[in-house]
Amino acid sequence: MRQSIFRAIIVAAVACKVLCAGWTQAEEMKKSLAAVGNGLPAKAIWIDAYANCQRLSNHENIESFMTRVKASGADTVVLSVKDVSGLVLYPSRIAPHMSLWSELARGTPQACNFPAGFDAVKDVLETGHRFGLKVYAGFPVFTESTLRAGADYRIGPVFLHPDWETVIYRSGKMQKISSSYPFVFVNPVIKEVQDYELSLLREIVEKYAFDGLCLDYCRFADFNADFSQASRQAFEQYIGCRVAVWPDDVFGGGIWRTKWLKWRSQVIRDFVEKAKATATKARPKCAFSAYYGGWYRHHWGMGVNWASNEFKPTSSLASSDYHQTGMAEIYDCMMLGYYFGRITRKEVNDNPNRPTVEGAIDMAYWVTQKKTPLIGGLYMLMYKNRPERLKQAIKLIRSKGQGVMLFDLYWIERYNYWDAIRDAWTDKVK
Repeated sequence: MRQSIFRAIIVAAVACKVLCAGWTQAEEMKKSLAAVGNGLPAKAIWIDAYANCQRLSNHENIESFMTRVKASGADTVVLSVKDVSGLVLYPSRIAPHMSLWSELARGTPQACNFPAGFDAVKDVLETGHRFGLKVYAGFPVFTESTLRAGADYRIGPVFLHPDWETVIYRSGKMQKISSSYPFVFVNPVIKEVQDYELSLLREIVEKYAFDGLCLDYCRFADFNADFSQASRQAFEQYIGCRVAVWPDDVFGGGIWRTKWLKWRSQVIRDFVEKAKATATKARPKCAFSAYYGGWYRHHWGMGVNWASNEFKPTSSLASSDYHQTGMAEIYDCMMLGYYFGRITRKEVNDNPNRPTVEGAIDMAYWVTQKKTPLIGGLYMLMYKNRPERLKQAIKLIRSKGQGVMLFDLYWIERYNYWDAIRDAWTDKVK
């Protein structure tokens, strides 16, 4: 019910803005395209660590797929240097290497032959730069372990630090997130968690000359997280008194619900500022970005406010100072996932309650107040055996003045979408 109310208010406001102010005029939106193309990604492909583990396991494979990336017309690759399991693609002093997966998963459906000590990050970075591509480091932040389907093993740093694991509140019960999620979030509230992520981020940016850094999963796991005692104590310190009935007073219709929502978003914003300071100090010319879900009216429940700090949502769930947690101004650019089956508003008869790629773009421009360049992300699996639809979505994003990021290489290779991508990226848009 809470999310429905918030959604209705935001959707209605967006519809009013779009219809009354002409917010979607191409000449307005194309202003940010020039900024995106000025050293920032305009045509990017994401390379997920686990999904592409085998492709990333030797130089010959990397040279091969990077040749196809270059031929497609892409100007940027985003390499997940760290997997959601917490394992990394390079020899690290801090995090376990991806070869650990090979050892533990040998003989299972999740097996991946990743050589011990192999530095896939160095290889992709050098190959990309040789091909004239920008290379960004994708950095999944608050995910540190995984429980892959069908596997009877546990992988990742969180199992060395069980107190880091997120506690969710579901069906009236507290439970560890590993009891129901395929990968394990850690609690962003805990100082040791933040210190670990910042130390790993620092190591990556200092060690490799990336053109940019893109935070991923920089959020709470879901609306029902985190309800550990660590979160309770930190929140009570924030409000200056004890929460009488935990967690009911902050969850659902509780008396502290607006404070709770603002506090969660502030936790993430504060961390993002620390991450930017860390990255900028280590490598000043490295662009600072993040990847978030492009459905703003939903993503707030994960403790993320990627809007401008000048945008004030009108909702009973938003405190009067909620806008102070807005993060758009912090980033050099943002990648937003437009994961919707329908592309244009016309396909839903301009119904603002039915999400589309076009509607999400319009909303993103509005809530960010155009304070940072936006790069629209598309999930390739959603366009399985539909290359013309994929081309339509890419062209639409480009026509709205945004760069495009395709997630991810695995699906592009599997469905051989290289021709469709090249056509969509080279065709002129109105």
